[in-house]
Amino acid sequence: MKFAKWILVLVIAFISTAPAFADTNVALGASVSTSGPGFGIPDPAGEWGSGNYQPNSIANGTPQADGTQWNLGTAFWIQVVDGSVQGGADPNDVLTVTLTGEDTIDSLVLQADNNDDYSVSYLNGSTWTPMYTFGEVGGWGLTTRPTFDLGTPITTHAFEITTTGGDGYYAVGQFEAFGTPASAATPEPNTSILLLSGLLALAFVAMRKRFAGLFGQL
Repeated sequence: MKFAKWILVLVIAFISTAPAFADTNVALGASVSTSGPGFGIPDPAGEWGSGNYQPNSIANGTPQADGTQWNLGTAFWIQVVDGSVQGGADPNDVLTVTLTGEDTIDSLVLQADNNDDYSVSYLNGSTWTPMYTFGEVGGWGLTTRPTFDLGTPITTHAFEITTTGGDGYYAVGQFEAFGTPASAATPEPNTSILLLSGLLALAFVAMRKRFAGLFGQL
């Protein structure tokens, strides 16, 4: 019985030393860039002021409280046509999030202005492939959408965020992509073999001591 306990302890020790990588927010610290005429401009209607344009903050891993005004500390943009704000979507306004490596992604989280639709695409080789659209939700200001689980993970190093509809005032407060970083280390096979061999050696020593004790009592 004691020998069986030894084996159990050794197996648990081996399993605990095996690599186990929980999902990581690989978008943390990503590079954020924008293209298009609407980013960071003051509200021409004067309702929301000049705002606080902070595009890099969307990848800092610290979302603002839901309900925060849309253009405060965010990557925000406004669709202006002939000097006035127009609803709808301008495909020329593109928010790009570039990761630090080619990572495997299995879920996305987006905090954005509540009453707009935001489409996320990922760089698949040299092609931007549509991924998911986070629809408008109730509430006010920045609102975190339900997590999108991909089902089948993808591998990429960049995302694009655009709008597909809304009131003309758009903002992303936080973007998170969860998965396995490209830098996640896995042990070499030889390392695992050596570790297992060492554990088996310990088990053998324990077994010898066990039998030596039994024969010594005869």
